[in-house]
This record gives sequence, C-alpha cells and structure tokens, in this order.
Amino acid sequence: MKQFKGTLYFAVLGGLFISFAYQTPQAACLSSTNIEQEKTMQQDSHGNRKTIEQHGQRNEKFISQNGENNALTLKQSGDDNSAGIHQKGDCNDSEVSQTGDNNQATVKQNGNSNRVVIHQSN
Repeated sequence: MKQFKGTLYFAVLGGLFISFAYQTPQAACLSSTNIEQEKTMQQDSHGNRKTIEQHGQRNEKFISQNGENNALTLKQSGDDNSAGIHQKGDCNDSEVSQTGDNNQATVKQNGNSNRVVIHQSN
C-alpha cells in the first residue's frame, strides 16, 4: 500500500471501493475493498497508531483515540460487521478481528496501559 501523509484518499476501481490513509505523527493506515464500507475516525494527541483492513460489504467502524501512544488494529472480513473502538488515555492497545457475517464488537478503554483482544468468527 502506498503511503500518503496527512490526507485521506479514496478511489473506485472496477466497482470496488478502495480507501487508504496515512497520517503523521499519528499513524493511520487504512485498507478497504468492496463497496459500502462506513468509516468514522477521530485521532487526537500524539503517537497514536491504527491499522484497519476491511473486506466485504456494509462493514462499519467507529473509532476514536484520545491520548498518547495508543495502538489499534481492526480487521473485518465478511459482510455486515460492526466495530466501535474508543480509547482515551495513554498507551492503550486494542485488537479486533471479525470473520464471517453480522459480527458486532464494542471496545471502550479509559485510563492508561489497557489492552483488549477480540476475535470473532461464524
């Protein structure tokens, strides 16, 4: 994936919706394939990182990171999956993986040095 600094880019190629983003000093790497992926993202402060992969249709994500040095990884494969991840504080880490259809996950971390790992499949 080619990296771009400070801007979110979208493209539609052959009926596939593809989006990617890269920001510094906060890093946000995003990869999506297929159509109708819904994204809501917010990053505040310094050193926050997120990596997002979505494959399928109508997958949703709602993400916010506030604080410093937070890390987030989200992978969705299938259709109609939903994930909400909110991190507030410093040095928090979230990893969410959804495989199959109709999975839902919500993560809310407040404070420092929290870690959550969720793997869902059906």
